[in-house]
Amino acid sequence: MIGNAKVHSDFQNIYIDKKTYPATPGLVELLCKKEPNLTLVTEADKAAYKTILLNTNAHKYHHRSYGEVRVNRTPKFQLVSQLIGYKVKGLALPMLVKPDYKLECIFWDDPNELVERLRLLTASYQAGNTAHSNEIVNS
Repeated sequence: MIGNAKVHSDFQNIYIDKKTYPATPGLVELLCKKEPNLTLVTEADKAAYKTILLNTNAHKYHHRSYGEVRVNRTPKFQLVSQLIGYKVKGLALPMLVKPDYKLECIFWDDPNELVERLRLLTASYQAGNTAHSNEIVNS
């Protein structure tokens, strides 16, 4: 499967969703490799790959036409973003520690108390309460 389409091949042609593409080394690299060798890829291979992406929605979340474009920093996605004309914006990374954050140390006399408290906090976190995440990290 590529995106939402079935793929078949007879080593001379690649059949994707009732459409035929020539099985050139460049197109095979683009379809099969995580990091394709771009020296094998021709402009015709790029055009065919773009057509495949747009027809199968392979570059979108859940392979839906209305889905958002997947974003990552791999070399293959850089090529995909160039082909479909999608500009990668800066990824917002969450702040792990606020600048004015003061680390709070709690000393435990009994390790069993610590384990019991961590069990309680993680159960609360799994239930959806994110207010205790700092205490979990500090423990």
